[in-house]
Amino acid sequence: MKKKFSKSDKLIISVILILAFYITFVFFSDIGKVSSEFIKIKIEFVFTSILFTILSLLTRSFRQKKLLDVLGIKISMRKNISLFFSGMSMIITPLGVGGLIKSHFLKKNYNQSISKTAPVVFFERFNDLFAVITILIIVL
Repeated sequence: MKKKFSKSDKLIISVILILAFYITFVFFSDIGKVSSEFIKIKIEFVFTSILFTILSLLTRSFRQKKLLDVLGIKISMRKNISLFFSGMSMIITPLGVGGLIKSHFLKKNYNQSISKTAPVVFFERFNDLFAVITILIIVL
């Protein structure tokens, strides 16, 4: 008989795997060199970059809310931010298509079809690509 893992078991396994990854990474890297580079970082730049990152994520979340509003999907800003960050958790997948999990959540919680909500995810990915290309053109 196959044992099913509870949510807490899955969380513990995930944390252990993440820790194993980082321990392995540190073990195979030159920790002295990495730590000496971290010391060179100016703390004011860290806070500034965190601020801009938060503003960027909130702006992108607001954009997602507006796109969903255009589709007639009305959800609160709080739920929208939660939905946005659930999609961000899957952004590491190739081409960021793991963000389609948002469509699954919208289907499950708001009875919206995936075929109706998936274009929002692809449009967001297109906008991200367009922004990267624009920055590259400006820099080059």
